Amino acid sequence: MTEEIEYNQDIYEELIHQFDSLTSRKVSFRNSNAAPKIFAKAARLCEELRCDPATYALAQLTYEPILKGQLAFLVTQVCTHRASDNVHKFRAMSQGNTRQGLFDVQKEYLAKGLKAGFTLEQVLLSTTYDLDPWFRCLISTKPIPSVMKKWGAKAREQLESDELKAFIQNKIVVDQVPFDLERLAKYYD
Repeated sequence: MTEEIEYNQDIYEELIHQFDSLTSRKVSFRNSNAAPKIFAKAARLCEELRCDPATYALAQLTYEPILKGQLAFLVTQVCTHRASDNVHKFRAMSQGNTRQGLFDVQKEYLAKGLKAGFTLEQVLLSTTYDLDPWFRCLISTKPIPSVMKKWGAKAREQLESDELKAFIQNKIVVDQVPFDLERLAKYYD
């Protein structure tokens, strides 16, 4: 006999809503046979950690990789043995919602996509991953024409911010190569 888990029903419902809205699944997590027990555990953990459902969902989606051979986040990944650590890491990284924190989260998303077996181009083109247009266009060492075409205009808009430009100019892509801000001027409108 399985043990009953006490949890807040409002948190439970909000967790399902958050995961449904933040993922690319076509079918609600609610429709999974495993959902009641998993979301009950997640709701209980939210209470214990004093964590709102949106932060909990973002933490899991940031640090739990899409499993090899899968196209989307699975219900079994909602509350793994790493869930609490994921929340703590996410909170630490996103304190103050700094540029560096957002940059680190985007690098995690990219790594997660690559680890799942997608190509760099596939990850950068996909709207499944919450990546800023500037990040999509500049993170590769060489321009990817399809990415530049899809995201270039929005990236240029974002780079009208002097603060963002200054942040990017101090970053390194790979092997001591800085971000190529001129790339956006050379590519598609």
